[in-house]
Amino acid sequence: MDNDLPASWIARRPLVRGLLGAAWAALIIAPALAETTASPPPRERAVATTQRIDDPHGRHGLRGFVLSADGRLAASYGADGRARLWRLRSAAATGAAPHLPSDHSAAPTLTADGALLATLAGPATVQLTSTSVGWAIRKFSLRDLGVAAHVNAMRFSRDGKLFAIASSDGAVRIWDVKTGALRVVLAGRERRIALMRFSPGGGRLLTADLGGALTLWDVLSGAPIATMTGHIGGVRSAEFSMDGARILSVSAGASDPSARIWDAASGAQLLQISQHGEAARFAGYIGEAVLIVSASGQAGVWDGVSGKRLRAYAALSPSVSGLALCGRRNLLVAARGRLRILNVDTGADAVAPISLPSGDVAALRCAGRRGVVLLRAKASASGATGPTQSLILIELSTGGGQ
Repeated sequence: MDNDLPASWIARRPLVRGLLGAAWAALIIAPALAETTASPPPRERAVATTQRIDDPHGRHGLRGFVLSADGRLAASYGADGRARLWRLRSAAATGAAPHLPSDHSAAPTLTADGALLATLAGPATVQLTSTSVGWAIRKFSLRDLGVAAHVNAMRFSRDGKLFAIASSDGAVRIWDVKTGALRVVLAGRERRIALMRFSPGGGRLLTADLGGALTLWDVLSGAPIATMTGHIGGVRSAEFSMDGARILSVSAGASDPSARIWDAASGAQLLQISQHGEAARFAGYIGEAVLIVSASGQAGVWDGVSGKRLRAYAALSPSVSGLALCGRRNLLVAARGRLRILNVDTGADAVAPISLPSGDVAALRCAGRRGVVLLRAKASASGATGPTQSLILIELSTGGGQ
């Protein structure tokens, strides 16, 4: 006998027909209804937590600090001739780096992953230290090459495989980190190199001298690819776009009120952006767009290809003492004793402003979701003693809420 019930048998029995109809609705209609009536997930909002480290170098004074690209590690350096490593989640010092002479110091630098810290071990010698164990693994010495010059600046490539040293003779030397071999010498320039940036792929190096000239170099051959001129009074900052196709640079001089975008292959100037003729205080890439803040606190976002202004923000305080981009979403602004965290898409505060202790913001950095403020305390009129300098750590996260 056939076990399947004929359609005519089902049709003649209303109760069975009704039960089957209800089951069909439960299987097909209810899930579809749930998809259309379910409430939307809660919108994420930024949350900031802070931590404070007072006098990280004692009373000797703190000169500055650098962050790893992932925001997990900071290296501070001070007039005590030492560098200290900080795990930002615990705010605990994890070790000290070798001697940093105060008369010829160049800022330390970290690999993107924070695995290696480079510091001066003398005016002409750089030491690489493993941050995990605190051991020195390599030294690069200009004296060993017979070069009578001192170190001005240093930089790792993004993958940490190459290390560049700019020296007072105007040359840049690039070493292989793994083998310690000198790979190439970029011919000396007449003016001192003040800034270096590797391209995302590591095949090119961008340098800026004190006169404001930018030079793009081929790392393999050491030959110059292009020289870019036009900035007056030096270069405040320069960086490659994420794809390495363009270069964004900002003048250091007030007489040159512009940010410029260059073609990274030919060195040709593509765009020159200015806000009402005001000097650019800060500029940085957010994806393919460019965020620019003027000296008076005017802020806006421009298309990095067409130069069209995409949006303008309400004016920031003209007394801004520090600016830093945190990823593609947040801009940190220190002004008048407060730290604001702005959403770059809207210009609105992502969280309530954070009150800073009394003092002057000497430096502000951000990497990943972590920002660090270097605060120098103001002298007390009453003569009361307290911390002279503080590192204030800010960690951004997201939480549920409307």
